[in-house]
Amino acid sequence: MLSFRNKIVTICLLFTSSYVKAHCNDLLKQQLSLLDTTLSEFDQTPNRGWRALSQQQCFSESALLIERYMEHNNQKTSGLMWHLFQMRAMAGQHQ
Repeated sequence: MLSFRNKIVTICLLFTSSYVKAHCNDLLKQQLSLLDTTLSEFDQTPNRGWRALSQQQCFSESALLIERYMEHNNQKTSGLMWHLFQMRAMAGQHQ
């Protein structure tokens, strides 16, 4: 049985996790508007594209954005693939 303190900590962690997920989803929606940008702009510009999500530790969303960019622009460069696998690994998606 959880102590009162442990219950409070658990509730706080659940709330924080929900907030972070919502924040990451909002960032993903903002960055999806960049699918028509150049590869260089999407891939190399600080605080834009997948990097904006990665900097906020939104690794799953960052990987999803990279996938969407590659599909939308028919771009499968080694650099994008590297970053995609990097973000999946950071998100714990090892398969």
